[in-house]
Amino acid sequence: MTTQTKVIAIIAEMAGKKPQEITCATTLKSLPFDSLDKIEAVMALEEAFRIDMDDEEIEHFTDVQSVVDCVEKVLKEK
Repeated sequence: MTTQTKVIAIIAEMAGKKPQEITCATTLKSLPFDSLDKIEAVMALEEAFRIDMDDEEIEHFTDVQSVVDCVEKVLKEK
């Protein structure tokens, strides 16, 4: 499973959607995510990938691709 596929699966589950309904272009605003949901999604991603994401970067999440990019960046630095 690629990083992108795993991120999409986690976000889809958190949003109550099917992974096929989520693309990298899907904005987080288009999902039923409030700030608490965003925090819970980040925690799920950190647990799934065994990483810690920087709070500053998390604030700049706008779409699924920005989340994938952050996860990949942190994984490379690990």
